[in-house]
Amino acid sequence: MSVHQLHIEGEGQLQLGLFKQLRGGSMEIFPSRAVFESARVSWGEHEVMRNGQVRVEASIARH
Repeated sequence: MSVHQLHIEGEGQLQLGLFKQLRGGSMEIFPSRAVFESARVSWGEHEVMRNGQVRVEASIARH
């Protein structure tokens, strides 16, 4: 998984709930989560974590 300079690598699971109305309509991300075991996290070329566990939960209201 990569977001700008943040990179997360490892065994993982993703549960994502998404609503998108077509043709320029609204979008919503329902409560979603990602879990990585034995993760390696880097920022650009710098490793900031090795063999760690990462849990991310996120949602975005309809807009």
